[in-house]
Amino acid sequence: MKNQLISWEELLLEWKAQFSVFEENRPLAISTRKQMALRGLLKSPVARQALIHHVRSDEYLSALATGGHRFNLDGSVERAIKPEHSQSAAQILAGELPRFGKIASQSQPAHKPHTLETLEMQSRSVKATLVVTDFAKHLGIDSSGASNVPVKLQTPSGAVMAALNPKSFRKAQATFKEHDGNVNVIVTGELDLGKLKLESAGILVQPKSLKAVQTPEERVPAPVALASEPKQAPLVILKKKRVINPD
Repeated sequence: MKNQLISWEELLLEWKAQFSVFEENRPLAISTRKQMALRGLLKSPVARQALIHHVRSDEYLSALATGGHRFNLDGSVERAIKPEHSQSAAQILAGELPRFGKIASQSQPAHKPHTLETLEMQSRSVKATLVVTDFAKHLGIDSSGASNVPVKLQTPSGAVMAALNPKSFRKAQATFKEHDGNVNVIVTGELDLGKLKLESAGILVQPKSLKAVQTPEERVPAPVALASEPKQAPLVILKKKRVINPD
């Protein structure tokens, strides 16, 4: 008889007439699916449905919960029932586990997730990228003749100090004005976590309408011969919208 032309209930009755382990609701061997597939008994969805309903029936679950042994299709003993399988069957009968939902595999007990210990890894440096949101208010700062432009970058988690190249700072001001503020102002560098300071800091301005990023000036300024003592540019306080990407 073609399995797909009958119901799973009718097919299960055929199996019970053919195999005593089905008729007597004995706990089936772990390899039962393979044994049945080799006999051509699991070719249709109806056949698979019949097997699922059989192993989730009250009679079968009661036998599995009692413990003892599992049996092959020919009635021979396969192996002893594992305690966790008996426990799962008892929990299904008690309504503590879903009868037809996902439960622990009979071939492998479920593994409980475990917490790993913190892994220690070495990093050469911490790269930081800070996007400035209020650069417009610093367009009037004159950094001519200054040795550097000291900057305090305010972030949601605290302030980060940096010293910018005056020439790069003036170029950033000029680019900002050229594009009427339609730009992203970015300060980058290596973050000293202990001092909360950006080392080798650089500033660049990226027009929002262009994909290319403007190349910043050399981060470490070359010595400049001055006729007089260099003046110190006023402290610039910037705000940003995102911080720090570990290398």
